[in-house]
Amino acid sequence: MYALMAKNATGQHLSVSLNTSIKNDIFEKSLNPLPVFKLSNSEMEMTEAEGRKEPVKFKAVLPAIPAASDTSYFFLYFGANIHKNHGGYIAVVVINSCNRKDPILYVDRNLNYNFTDDGEPLLFKRGDAELVINLVNPSDSLANLSYRITRFNLVGKDHYRDMMDEFYRMQEKSRVFRGLRCSFREQRYNCKGGTYYSSLDSITIGLMDVNCNGVFTDAGVDKILVADAGAPFLPTETGFGASLMPEKKAEVLVEFKNTQYRITKIDPYGNSIEVERIPDELITLKLAEGSKAPKIIFTKASGRKFKLNRYRRQSVYLYFVRFPYENFTEDTTAFVALRKKYPKLKLVWIHYGGNPKSLQIIAGLPNVDWYCAYSNRNINKLVGIGHFPMGILLEKKRKVKKFDISPQEVEKYLPQN
Repeated sequence: MYALMAKNATGQHLSVSLNTSIKNDIFEKSLNPLPVFKLSNSEMEMTEAEGRKEPVKFKAVLPAIPAASDTSYFFLYFGANIHKNHGGYIAVVVINSCNRKDPILYVDRNLNYNFTDDGEPLLFKRGDAELVINLVNPSDSLANLSYRITRFNLVGKDHYRDMMDEFYRMQEKSRVFRGLRCSFREQRYNCKGGTYYSSLDSITIGLMDVNCNGVFTDAGVDKILVADAGAPFLPTETGFGASLMPEKKAEVLVEFKNTQYRITKIDPYGNSIEVERIPDELITLKLAEGSKAPKIIFTKASGRKFKLNRYRRQSVYLYFVRFPYENFTEDTTAFVALRKKYPKLKLVWIHYGGNPKSLQIIAGLPNVDWYCAYSNRNINKLVGIGHFPMGILLEKKRKVKKFDISPQEVEKYLPQN
């Protein structure tokens, strides 16, 4: 069934210190508004916007507020707040929210709606570009998270402002929305990253606290992020450089540009991560002609998955490539010719390594009407991909007709009309 080949290289194990300066790829794009509502009679209200099925009202204990002040409130999502009545949100009172004075923010750090026992308030001067709010989990002082708060730049964005104002005023029947001009833009510093350097390669690796509770190791929720060394942003989309945090007992493996890395230890607060480069001693299993190809599940450029076994009643040509390579134009031309002459032949262009987004570009090119999918190290190992580019022609029932065959050679192994 298989022919065995082996290669050798040494692995390296390093500890990587992580810092909070790294940003993810949605940080600058995020336009998450923190809608500000009028505070009347010391009463605050949570609604569907904060995940409440039914509105819930709270009576706040407020500091001494000058009579002429304009007072409002908003909610920050902070996953460490697990109180059943809070739903993961933390309240912030804003004095001078809509007038020309400097806003003063009181943050309910103790999660008790008492704004007199949380330390000094924060002053957001009108000339300041931003205000950073640091939150600490009251039950775990090592778990913390920071938020960047700014005002919206609405110059030339009257339509967007009017649209958002109309949305919140229609959505919020029981709360008085103060308008987007009085609200804030929220950006979360919930990623920590550092650079792994070795004699063989280097990558930027990071952690994302998805549920914003100050802990970076929540299984099935938080993420491990990988990008080129020195990358300004870390990707957050699963399968495009981001991996979900597995269960504690599971082996943690991440893959980037043809190499796998084993994560041997993660500091739960995101301060460090220990990484081991997996040696290239992988055994390549070469599928023998006449054997059956494995039941592989591929992910298409669109993100949707498809099973190879779905096409067991027809011939399939799998073509594994890794960019950059020289014969791209010739190979796509051959694919177009095969598609035209053999419409029942299932063609699958499979991309490995490099920038995952490049496959989406290829999938969107004119005349590309075949499947474009992603491979990974495990799939390559499973079907025996020892070099790139490389193709496998399958007959019905996933039977291997020809192993290591180029697009230009496929036609001579197909029935002639």
